[in-house]
Amino acid sequence: MASISSDLTHGSTKSPTKVCLVRPPAAEVLRFATTSISAPLGLAYIASAIIASGRAVKVLDAVASDPHHKTKYFKGYLVGMEFAEIVRRIPEDSQVIGLSCIFTHEWPCVTVLIRLIRERFPEATLIIGGEHVSSMPEFCAFTSEADIFVCGEGEETIVEVLDVLEDPTRDLRQVAGIVFVDKLNKEVVKNPR
Repeated sequence: MASISSDLTHGSTKSPTKVCLVRPPAAEVLRFATTSISAPLGLAYIASAIIASGRAVKVLDAVASDPHHKTKYFKGYLVGMEFAEIVRRIPEDSQVIGLSCIFTHEWPCVTVLIRLIRERFPEATLIIGGEHVSSMPEFCAFTSEADIFVCGEGEETIVEVLDVLEDPTRDLRQVAGIVFVDKLNKEVVKNPR
């Protein structure tokens, strides 16, 4: 996943849904170990599940794309591309954009990135996952402009969510392991894990 943007496909695509997965810049506030910024294995698993379902996915790794760029962030710094550059590199035809937030101290910068993505892609479905989201999905729903929040492992969940988004007869309430914003009823819905 070290490439700036990988077009990963396997066979023919099942549907026209255009998916882009984004790894935000990593926040370095405290150095826990020499490997505190590591490869985005979660996004690799998610991308693999999307490919296995017969769909195409683009992956944008903001850290690997510019690992030497640092931006001041509270008492530390962000490592990786500037937010504006990340948003610019997301393909224009993206319908589903997924982001990862591993650490709670990264949530404030991720919410800024979500807001910028939402401004450029007002109709896209924004899906957020990662350990921080799994531990506080309702908080994430109330403090960001994203649509769907994945709790726990997301490999099966992302495929199920894409299936529902592509089939107007299905409902997100049928997908276990997510919290989502029901814009019609103006409520946050928490499905069973």
